[in-house]
Amino acid sequence: MHYEYVAGLEVTYGNALAAGGGFHRVTTDEGVAAEVSPHTYLWYKLSSEAPTQKGSPPSSSNSDSAPLAITQLRIGDEQPPSGQEDAWIKLDKSVDRQKGRFLWYQASQFQPPTSPSAQNKQLMPLNEIRVVRDLNDAPDGFESLDEPLLSADDTGSKW
Repeated sequence: MHYEYVAGLEVTYGNALAAGGGFHRVTTDEGVAAEVSPHTYLWYKLSSEAPTQKGSPPSSSNSDSAPLAITQLRIGDEQPPSGQEDAWIKLDKSVDRQKGRFLWYQASQFQPPTSPSAQNKQLMPLNEIRVVRDLNDAPDGFESLDEPLLSADDTGSKW
């Protein structure tokens, strides 16, 4: 089975586009660009597991070059979320410059599950990020952040 997953995140301000190409703008449930705070946009980049030769498991050199897969997101300030502080990575740019809020994430090299039962036990990487105004509008299978990504009076965020 082929897996695509979020392997990169970027924050831009105003009309700027995410650098490096291949990024997708995080959208609302209506499919329009989600402004996470005034003039602030979040982007994500998809990747997939390294191809393997027929019938052979990935070699250590292939797995070493595999991009990191993002598995967890949190909103916080300058300090990492509590618990496993060294495992969290902070985006350089704030998602809310007025409140000093940052997006933190955890990432690891993704190894596809060996069976459907293993997939149920394994922490799977993110494969899409979407912002919704009401958590009831989120598609099935999406999980929500503990703290809303949207600022001001906006509520609700799903990834």
